[in-house]
Amino acid sequence: MRRHNRIVAARGPHLRCKGWRQEAILRLLENNLENAEDQDALVVYMSIAKAARDWESFRLTVDALMRLDVGETLVMQSGKPIGIFRTRADGPLVVMANGNLVGRWSSDEHLERLSAQGLTIFPGMTAAAWQYIGSQGILQGTYETFMACARTHLGAVPPKLVRLRTEFSTPRTANTSSLIRGSTARISARDSFSRPFFCAAAMATRRPVM
Repeated sequence: MRRHNRIVAARGPHLRCKGWRQEAILRLLENNLENAEDQDALVVYMSIAKAARDWESFRLTVDALMRLDVGETLVMQSGKPIGIFRTRADGPLVVMANGNLVGRWSSDEHLERLSAQGLTIFPGMTAAAWQYIGSQGILQGTYETFMACARTHLGAVPPKLVRLRTEFSTPRTANTSSLIRGSTARISARDSFSRPFFCAAAMATRRPVM
C-alpha cells in the first residue's frame, strides 16, 4: 500500500536547501526514486537495489540535506543518515559507505541476513549513491557488455547481427538470452557481478528487443 505521495524530483529555480550544492544532491536522490522500479519499496532497479534503507531513513536524509550548511558533511551508511559533522567550507557535503562487507562475511548470504535485520541494503552501482539516470544508462551499459562478450568469444560482430532479449525468471534475477549469428548463449545477470545487475532489456540496433 502506498503510504506517501509519489516522489518527483524538483524542477526550476525554487531553492529548498541552504545552497544549490545541497539542492542538487537532494534532487539527485529524488530523481532516483522518480525513475525507480518500485518506489513504494524504495527499490530503484534489479528488484533489490535501494535508494534508502527505509522510509524513515529517506525522510531523515531529506531533512538533513535541507538543513545542511556550508562547512558540514552528512555521513550516510547503507541508505541511512548517521550524522552531520562540522568539516570545512571546501569539504564534501555528503560521504557514503554503501553495502560494504569485508573478508569472510562478504557473501550474498551475509548481505541478505543483514538486510533482513535492517542493518544494510544492496546499493547497486548507482541506487544508494543517488546517481541513477534511468533506463538509458542501463540499456547502454548492457549493450556494451554483450558486445564485449561477442567480440571476445565470437570475434567481431556488427551490432545489426546481434539480437538480445531479457527474460525475467525470478523477481531478483534477469536471465538474458543472446542470439548471436544463430548461436544461443545463455547468460545470467549474476555472471557480470557478484549479484544481479541488469534488469532492463539489452539494446540492439539502437533499440530494445522485447
